[in-house]
Amino acid sequence: QLNKVLKDTNSNNWGQGQLEISMLREFNRSSRLDGMMQAVLNLNSGEYESARQLIKKILQGGEKDRGGTIEDAASDGEI
Repeated sequence: QLNKVLKDTNSNNWGQGQLEISMLREFNRSSRLDGMMQAVLNLNSGEYESARQLIKKILQGGEKDRGGTIEDAASDGEI
């Protein structure tokens, strides 16, 4: 099934490994960001407490991960 999904994915004429390079760059950015957030979380200084609280909230994902689906909008009473 996964091969069919990958085969049917539109690559917008990206060839010669451009899509893979783009995905690797995004993975690298995400990894570096995660490392920075973990470093701030490990600081023991009260000076960064508000940043630590924000990062904890981001990493927890809030109440639930919201994908912007119609189901999410309906559960919030938006539609």
